Amino acid sequence: MLRDARTLDDGAALSTDVCVVGSGPAGLTVAAALVAAGRDVVVMETGGELPEPDVQALAEGEVVGDPLLNPSMIRHRRIGGNANAWVVKMADGRMGVRYVGLERHDFDRRDWIDGSGWPFGFDELVPYYERAAITCGTGPFSADISRWVAADATPWPLDPEVVTSRVFQFGPRANFTGELRSRIEQDPRATILHHATAAELELDEAGRTVVAVHGRHLDGRRFSVQARTVVIATGGLENARLLLMSNQRHPAGVGNGNGRVGRYLQDHPIVAGGSLVLNRPDLWDRSAFYDMRLDQGDSGLGHLSLAPAAQARHGLLGLSASFFPRPSPRRSAGLEAIKELVELRGGGQLSAAAVARLVPRLVKGADYLPLAAYRKLRWQQSLFHGFGRGGWAQMPNLARKYERFEIVHQAEQSPDPANRVTLAPTRDALGLPKLRVEWRFSRGDSEAAARARRLMAAELERAGIGTVTLPDDGDLPEYGHAAGTAHHIGTTRMHDDPAHGVVDRHAKLHEVANVYLAGSSVFPTGGYANPTLTAVALAHRLADRLIG
Repeated sequence: MLRDARTLDDGAALSTDVCVVGSGPAGLTVAAALVAAGRDVVVMETGGELPEPDVQALAEGEVVGDPLLNPSMIRHRRIGGNANAWVVKMADGRMGVRYVGLERHDFDRRDWIDGSGWPFGFDELVPYYERAAITCGTGPFSADISRWVAADATPWPLDPEVVTSRVFQFGPRANFTGELRSRIEQDPRATILHHATAAELELDEAGRTVVAVHGRHLDGRRFSVQARTVVIATGGLENARLLLMSNQRHPAGVGNGNGRVGRYLQDHPIVAGGSLVLNRPDLWDRSAFYDMRLDQGDSGLGHLSLAPAAQARHGLLGLSASFFPRPSPRRSAGLEAIKELVELRGGGQLSAAAVARLVPRLVKGADYLPLAAYRKLRWQQSLFHGFGRGGWAQMPNLARKYERFEIVHQAEQSPDPANRVTLAPTRDALGLPKLRVEWRFSRGDSEAAARARRLMAAELERAGIGTVTLPDDGDLPEYGHAAGTAHHIGTTRMHDDPAHGVVDRHAKLHEVANVYLAGSSVFPTGGYANPTLTAVALAHRLADRLIG
């Protein structure tokens, strides 16, 4: 059932088998599995059913270092968590998100990457990936891309020792914001307690067991949930924040005896890859593999991945490459100007200076706008194709419509203990310390991304696909004004040795008997892959562990 914490008496105490803190995809997955197994569960969610500015303001924090997406804009405080913000238009028209699993080598210890290696291998997670694919609604999980190959959608013939072709799959946000949430709500053994911000984990006198999760609401009332087991699933930043805030028994925070909580923060910087001009016009009409399209009702988008052999040979990190059709640079600049003007206006940030900067670019590319508008009406095409909009391959005579592909890379970031989440001296409206995020894309990672994109470009040219023009950004790639993709990884990392990790291989805190972590915060490394599919797979694995 749904229960509003604002209806509780001040000081009220609820009791349950398991308290799940957070109602995003990982938290809902754990809760649904536990309820199905007969456990009583309370899910604590800081927000409600709709966006609320005062609740969302609790996500505010400060960022130190390189540009990163503002934490307050990317951690959605409402039932369903960040799933509410997924806006990829899938090939069947539904709104969803992009999924891909980690690759086999992502689980291995890579000698050239400090801190790499998971406590278990890829094969252990495969059965859970298969279950996660069902939960997420992506269609079957498989590393085999053959189902996505067709006469007009054949992967480019590239050297598999350099690059491999993979597929992003997509799933609807309603699987979490609707179906899974409803299943939990309708079970009498489950309660989604909304408007319930977790403020502290209370430990017993020995400091080894959590006896209650204390909650607060903006109206001043306080309450608690007493549980035999606690699962923290509040996201890659907030998981660490809650542990650090719970410092009554341990001044450094719960589970932080070795100072690892909040460290090793990783994201997936977006790196400009330049442009690809195909060698032959007919290649356009045979490149649908790299467009979003339907197969047996499932949406997929082909992309390239730097091969494990190339990573090992050159000491590189993971890197993907996606391809989006574009007109000439002049015309593209006009579309980009329109897009930026609309975004600035929608965000209330449109200024005279921005207009003066963008309008000349818009005017230069204005001759393309009628064509783009026609394609939108005739073929339901986006004005500007990207990760969130596909379907370009369904149009005829593509070589007449587009001049080039824009190449967009998603980069792996190495685990660095200096990239971290700490508590800021400022406090939010509940009196709790705000987040302080220290994040940098290191020179070593930048150099690795630059070398990796050069390898990919050289292979595309060697194979006769086309000519790649790399961005004019020197030796280091540009990653824009907001480098991250809100894929917050690693802040409560998994490791068998408590000196090097916060949780063990089962996602249990090393230092506390009954607290588990769910979500991407437990990843030791994250490859280049969007983390949600792996987070949901680990949530299924954790639920099995708790069910016993």
